[in-house]
Amino acid sequence: MVQVERRRETIRSRRRKDGIKTVAIVGYTNAGKSTLMNRLTDAGVLAEDKLFATLDPTARALKLPDGRQVLFIDTVGFVRRLPHHLVEAFRSTLEDAAEADVILNICDGSSLDAAEHLEITVSLLSELGCADRPIIPVLNKCDIECDGLPKIGQDAVHISALTGEGIEALLQAVAAALPPDRRRVTLIFPYNKGALAEQCRREGAVESDEYTPQGNRMTVTIGSRLLELCRDFIVE
Repeated sequence: MVQVERRRETIRSRRRKDGIKTVAIVGYTNAGKSTLMNRLTDAGVLAEDKLFATLDPTARALKLPDGRQVLFIDTVGFVRRLPHHLVEAFRSTLEDAAEADVILNICDGSSLDAAEHLEITVSLLSELGCADRPIIPVLNKCDIECDGLPKIGQDAVHISALTGEGIEALLQAVAAALPPDRRRVTLIFPYNKGALAEQCRREGAVESDEYTPQGNRMTVTIGSRLLELCRDFIVE
């Protein structure tokens, strides 16, 4: 157990050092957390950048619609009425959630207990020290029609991890919840800076990309780390 904890802490330390943004998926068992992870991967948004490679089988590196790459992390499933004395045990398994930049509170939207599950999860996250993080309520299984379901807050994102419905809206919500460290710029790269231009394509959201006599002209939205590397090539 000690070796496992050391390994997980080593992985977390590497993420912090590399500036990797993380999104933790939490919720009750059978809410569809693992299905969501599989859907995100099957949807073709799995990032191939080696910087975001992980040895953790419960994590997937993904590219958001705005070009940012983040690490989605699946966590253990909660159970109904978790005894208070087990919160400490859960703390060790949910350290990824405690350090995440954004938390997805996913529940079975077809369940009559959906609202209660969301509230209990938020309460438990607060006990685990996660109350200061952006928490996005996610109602899964929206493809199942059920009568008599209680109305849940308008801020919830409705998805079906099974069919893919709502996944784009979910990724947009994650992008909006992350700190605004992006800037839209126009760059002209000399042709001997092809590697840097390719990095912008890989990590950024490219609006235009053309070859001109002056060099490779590109309008792209990129993060602060990459922006600093490209500062000498900004024209607008």
